[in-house]
Amino acid sequence: RGTYLLKTNVNILSNVILAGVGKDITVLNFGGTTFGVSMSGSSANIQSNMSLRDLTISSSASLAGLDIAYSDFFQVINVRVTGCTQKGIRISGCQKFSFNNCRSDSNTGIGIDIYGVTSRKTQNYSFITTDVDSNGSDGFNLEFTSLTVDKGIFINCTASSNTGDGFDLNSGGAGDHVFIGCFSNDNAGSGFDVNQNNYKFIGCVVSGNSTPDWDLTGGESNILI
Repeated sequence: RGTYLLKTNVNILSNVILAGVGKDITVLNFGGTTFGVSMSGSSANIQSNMSLRDLTISSSASLAGLDIAYSDFFQVINVRVTGCTQKGIRISGCQKFSFNNCRSDSNTGIGIDIYGVTSRKTQNYSFITTDVDSNGSDGFNLEFTSLTVDKGIFINCTASSNTGDGFDLNSGGAGDHVFIGCFSNDNAGSGFDVNQNNYKFIGCVVSGNSTPDWDLTGGESNILI
């Protein structure tokens, strides 16, 4: 419990749990410095079995307040990332992971940025009850890269009041993503901006976005139910 002013990076290694007692109760405040929290391996050394839970990360000027690369089988539970001067959360080259009951808000850049890297896909992952709001770019962003970001599922996630798209879904290649009960509202861009194939939307709701609520240009295999 409490606010901790940190002056160095915090890197969570394999088989480590970093836990507070709750969002906005345990706060890791980086004071506008270029440090943040990371789970970072490498293409030759994939990290695994980490957990980050029950805390807030704030005021990082690093490339992302929470930066995750080359890591598998990790969980992020009940975590908020807020007030960072670049991206809130960045995920690259990771597989078989989950986010649950998280929030990325009021960051200058993208709320949650997900992409593949040259040497490794990002795939087989889930976001459940995760919100992105009031960010200075897209809420959720699946970036176009030379490799796909695929086999992801989003359940009961919300993107609202971002200055870009709520969900910007432009991953390279066939997407193979499922969105169930997701909301995208009051964003300055589209609610869902889809430029790839194989996306399924079940019971999703969009409203009040500045450009078309649904912008589907990926192909005939995208399905809305």
